Amino acid sequence: MSRKNLWAAALLVLAAALFVACAPAEAEVQQVTPQAVAERLPDDLGENLIVLDVRSPEEWAQDGHIEGATLIPLPELKARAADELPRDAEIVVYCRTGNRSAQAAAYLVEAGYTSVSDMGGIQDWIAAGYEVVYGP
Repeated sequence: MSRKNLWAAALLVLAAALFVACAPAEAEVQQVTPQAVAERLPDDLGENLIVLDVRSPEEWAQDGHIEGATLIPLPELKARAADELPRDAEIVVYCRTGNRSAQAAAYLVEAGYTSVSDMGGIQDWIAAGYEVVYGP
């Protein structure tokens, strides 16, 4: 191999290594406990932290919800997320038992949100001894 070809190969390997090293890391859904969320409320709640309830409005009102949470039912999430959820916010998602929150969190990461956590269900919140509010 000529010296010119050797340099070209070395530069190609270096460029590939830099591309891989500089590529953005894939966002992942983080798991978070009710205690970790409760410790941040109400101080961090707002533009930088959104607690997202993905249950139905009936569940929200009748079964209680975390004070200050935002309600976007799972079937409406794709249509409403871009308009209502800032991409740079930290979003903690919950539902009743954890199934819908896992789906919602996975969707948000797919849609480009980079700080998404799944708390599971409101049942976990209540079982941990935290209060909920009722009504709209």
